[in-house]
Amino acid sequence: MSCLSHLLFAFSHLLSAIMVASPVDLSSNQNMESPRCFLPPSQHGITGWSHRNHGATSQNAALDPIDAALFHPPDAVFHPPDAVFHPPDVALFHRPDPGLFHHPNVAMPMADDPAKRFGLAGLTVLPIPNIDDIATIYTQAEERHAQLEQGTSTQETLIYYNATTSHLNALCATDQHRKYPGRITFFGDEIGLVFFKMLQPVHEFAHLCLFLNIHELLFMMGLSKKYVPVGSSTYKGIGTRQKEGDSGIRPDPPRSAGNQFPTLVIEAGNSESLPRLHRDKDWWFDNSPPNQPEGDVKVVLLIKVYRPTKRIVVERWYRYSQSPCATVLITQHPHKPFSLYDSSHWIVQGAPMVIPFEDVFLRPTEGLEMDIVLTEDFFADMGMRCWRNDTSV
Repeated sequence: MSCLSHLLFAFSHLLSAIMVASPVDLSSNQNMESPRCFLPPSQHGITGWSHRNHGATSQNAALDPIDAALFHPPDAVFHPPDAVFHPPDVALFHRPDPGLFHHPNVAMPMADDPAKRFGLAGLTVLPIPNIDDIATIYTQAEERHAQLEQGTSTQETLIYYNATTSHLNALCATDQHRKYPGRITFFGDEIGLVFFKMLQPVHEFAHLCLFLNIHELLFMMGLSKKYVPVGSSTYKGIGTRQKEGDSGIRPDPPRSAGNQFPTLVIEAGNSESLPRLHRDKDWWFDNSPPNQPEGDVKVVLLIKVYRPTKRIVVERWYRYSQSPCATVLITQHPHKPFSLYDSSHWIVQGAPMVIPFEDVFLRPTEGLEMDIVLTEDFFADMGMRCWRNDTSV
């Protein structure tokens, strides 16, 4: 019995020591850590989560590297779950409010390179001359034209920033006979960006060839008096914005009086100027909002000319689309000699291209009317004839 008494006495002292060293308050869990959970914040029912909320129970706790890797990739900038992320260059083209741009004078974190600032990386973007020296644009246009002819430049568009309506008015006043370079696209005083697109034979022939084929198809449907070709008319956009397109079509009679936007637009340019060509496309959609009295552009056809490889790409774009809805590629036949007189020596991929009738005429078809179908044979002939009329061939 004495041994058992000694054992019980030792056990009671050991239990007392444990309780003193590690007191546990079962009525509160404030000293207990919750198990780690790697589910995204949205699966916890948390909205507007940020790393400032994570681990808030300890003011001295740092963000765990594992958590950082899960929620903040090293090369990404954190945005709340309800935000839409736009990379800096892409945001200029695809944004929630396409009508909003950033003027270069606004204090914002922008790249020093004006080309990158406007999403025109790879192109030459110059400050527009002072109003008193605006005539120097003519000299620059002559120099660029010579460079294009000699093949020392592929940028067919003079691009200027910090431009205003006053600059354009001064340019027009300097030459009443409209000798200033090419077609103008002005993005307004708030943006200060202006394009002067030089007119080149291959581009002119490409968009006119496409337009005339559409005209022929509409004529066969008995619609020659039901639409108006708009050519390089000047269109007024939002605010001080204005633009001259290559070719286009709108229904006749018009939807209302005033500055009628075409329903179908055609724009052509060199492949090296693709950022500029996409800005042209965006201008039409951004400045002709749906349901306005002047109407809105429904379809934009882009013609991209690849001179070094003698390729032509035709794209069909719709409003809000992030990529072309249809693409046709015209190339030389790899197993036949280069020919400017035999269309069978050219390969067409992606044809036919269909332009819905209702997108152009804003009504359903009647009688012999149908969608506009651009066939493989047409594109092969178009490619061959474009290069036949190009001075660089």
